[in-house]
Amino acid sequence: TAFLLTHFHADHYGGLTRSWAAARIYTSAVTARLVRLRIGVDAAYLRPVPLGVPIPLDEEPGVTLTAVDANHCPGAVMFLLSNATTGRVVLHSGDTRAAERVVWGPGSPLAGVRVHDLYLDTTYCDARYTFPSQEAVLRAVVAAVREATAAPGARPLLLFPAYTIGKEKVVLAAAAALGVPVRVEPSKAAVLGCCDLPDYARVFVTDGPAGRGGGAGGRGGGASGPRSPIRMVRWGTFCRAGGRPDWAAMRGLLDAENAVAAAGGWPRFTNAVGFVPTGWTHTGGVPGGGRGGGGGSGDGGGGDRTGRRRAPAAAAATAAPPVRLAEVRSGACRIHRQRG
Repeated sequence: TAFLLTHFHADHYGGLTRSWAAARIYTSAVTARLVRLRIGVDAAYLRPVPLGVPIPLDEEPGVTLTAVDANHCPGAVMFLLSNATTGRVVLHSGDTRAAERVVWGPGSPLAGVRVHDLYLDTTYCDARYTFPSQEAVLRAVVAAVREATAAPGARPLLLFPAYTIGKEKVVLAAAAALGVPVRVEPSKAAVLGCCDLPDYARVFVTDGPAGRGGGAGGRGGGASGPRSPIRMVRWGTFCRAGGRPDWAAMRGLLDAENAVAAAGGWPRFTNAVGFVPTGWTHTGGVPGGGRGGGGGSGDGGGGDRTGRRRAPAAAAATAAPPVRLAEVRSGACRIHRQRG
């Protein structure tokens, strides 16, 4: 017996505890590090699988296992199993953000492979979840961020809630657009350090008194000065079930940030803008979009500062996605605003 763990999201690692001793777990190197850090599973039961390199499945003679990038969260993979005896090929998708360049593009382990059995996560396998492309919605997020910061004197606090891992791509896009780092809690920095990606160490910084602590994974120096306007917070910090905004929580975050700014003699934030990333807020397709698979992506409407629901803006067939609609790696972003 062996287990395959596609990625480090709670709905996939249920049953794993510190005392795990049931069998070996095959997973990516990033996910293995996360399992060690967050759950404490003995490394003897974890077998990191390199991307794109077939390895023998010791528990099944004649079967090889290949990890394929799933384009979901850091460390997320699909598993391709090939049986040399029977000639059959099995693909387990896990949560995959299907995109031709990732799944079938040049260099993909799936290119030209005939799959006989497909184990498919069907979270968003429904016609109403017809999502725009990841690139299109990231452009929409950047447009929303630029719009929020464009007015003279505007200094918005940009809040991005996230799971333990995942949702980073949209925050990296926002940070690149503004040329600022992203503030995270020390526990989040430790998680990001498991990803071993240079951009994470450079862009994500721990949230200290000056807002510029050490980089993710313990790299990067401190600095003094105004706090970066982009902050990642824990999931549910200012949103309720279904992505509904908690205006009092947003006001509390804004007030707390401005108290620190006042103590440091730095400029105050004029308002708060919250992005709620979840595919469950999806309300309709955008022309030219593609469909998500497990952990797919979508878009959702926003709310204004009074708490009223704002209907998604109409999008013509040739128009770019509305700036009020935005999507991240495995879900949508509702954008909420709270004035200072």
